[in-house]
Amino acid sequence: MISSSQTPPQDFLAGPNGLMPLPPTDYAALPLYPDEDNTHCIEIALGIAAKKAGILAAFARAFDMPRWFGHNWDALYDCLTDLDWLPAGDFVVLLSGSIANAQDRATLVSLLEEVCDAWQARGVAFHLFIDPALIEGA
Repeated sequence: MISSSQTPPQDFLAGPNGLMPLPPTDYAALPLYPDEDNTHCIEIALGIAAKKAGILAAFARAFDMPRWFGHNWDALYDCLTDLDWLPAGDFVVLLSGSIANAQDRATLVSLLEEVCDAWQARGVAFHLFIDPALIEGA
């Protein structure tokens, strides 16, 4: 579920997993658990009008995905709901940029919502701050 942009970021981080629209210019001011060693802060910059291959490559780099990552939507979901190659912990993802294709945009947002739900079911925090341009297709 995409949270309201009216929710304060600290309340979003303390609540259930999800996506929250937030301009990348506001990322630096986020309270990203500076005193906790078990929180991964992952930054993904897609650039302007990213295409599917670039989106998948950006996620693969940001999460240091294994060589077997298949560079398709199913493989992205599988890897993002596993992450066993990374140390255990919570995740805060800062996603910026825009996506050229409306279908790719919808697929990615839906996939990320499912990833948040999967981690929520396991009791692991997985919060995404997402560039409004990505959601709106700007």
